[in-house]
Amino acid sequence: MLIISIYVDDSIFTSDDESLIQEFKRDMMQAYAMSDLGLMHYFLGIEVSQTQNGIFISQKKYAEGIIKKFKMDRCKSVSTPLVANEELKKDDGAKKADAKMYRSLVDNFLYLTVTRPDIMFAANLLSHYMQEPSHNHYRAGKRVLRYLRGTLDYGILYKAGECSNLISYSDSDWAAEAEYIAAAKATSQAVWLRRILEDIGERQEEKTILFCDNKSAIAIGKNPINHDRTKIAIKYHFIREAIENGEIQLRKRIIVFQTNRDGNQAAYFMAKLALTGDIELPTDLSATLKADCWNVCHEKDFQEIAGWLVKALRMLAGFFAIGLIILYLLGLAACIS
Repeated sequence: MLIISIYVDDSIFTSDDESLIQEFKRDMMQAYAMSDLGLMHYFLGIEVSQTQNGIFISQKKYAEGIIKKFKMDRCKSVSTPLVANEELKKDDGAKKADAKMYRSLVDNFLYLTVTRPDIMFAANLLSHYMQEPSHNHYRAGKRVLRYLRGTLDYGILYKAGECSNLISYSDSDWAAEAEYIAAAKATSQAVWLRRILEDIGERQEEKTILFCDNKSAIAIGKNPINHDRTKIAIKYHFIREAIENGEIQLRKRIIVFQTNRDGNQAAYFMAKLALTGDIELPTDLSATLKADCWNVCHEKDFQEIAGWLVKALRMLAGFFAIGLIILYLLGLAACIS
């Protein structure tokens, strides 16, 4: 099999048969004026590094260009793309920003999400205000630039020899019906990706797990009787068909991929959720990190139990002291009488 991708006058191709690659290159160079650039290192703003351990893709050069374009190359970096708990509004009363400049900024962010899923939420949020952006919206966009400046080396690593099972996630901040619609859209993308993978020889033998954090949405998808009780359009109910065909499996659990080694609060939180069954510790998490999670969890639990015991002992001591005072007063009253 030979896979070819063409964009205007640029093309890349790959195959599991080296002789097929050489034959294709020879035929194309005879028919057209083409240059063989060898192993792919750069394509459409995406940098590619291929090693024995896997393939790493990033957009460092593209991100640097965005930062310089908006004159943020000397800014201080921040650790998060957005300010925690900051709520952006369409009509926030702030002065209007340059809409053309703002749209250009958001468009750059959206293309950068090809290899930077960590700014996906921020890019999607900022895109809601492209019609009439304010200075507050533009300031939020500049914070994303500050975040990019400190994370230029980030990208996606596809490890060699790893299992290529497709996993999907869906989420919505609204009620069960909105969660269900989001899951239906994720199902559509998952089915499409399954077919593409099958075309390139990576057929998905197992069901694609779709993680959804709403039990009601999962119940609607699994039980067609619940469909009549909702106001969801019929077009979204094909998720049921995907489940029956063995293409999709809805799950409530959420897999946590990493935790913060600098502090043990995140490790405690992750282990605590795993104990209650709300999440699964990923199989690729190192044994040391897993041990840290469980140890921190048990240590925290021990501290909580010890705290409760101390409180109970203090209460018993208080009751004992009150009892002694009452007995003393009763004895004193008897002596007086």
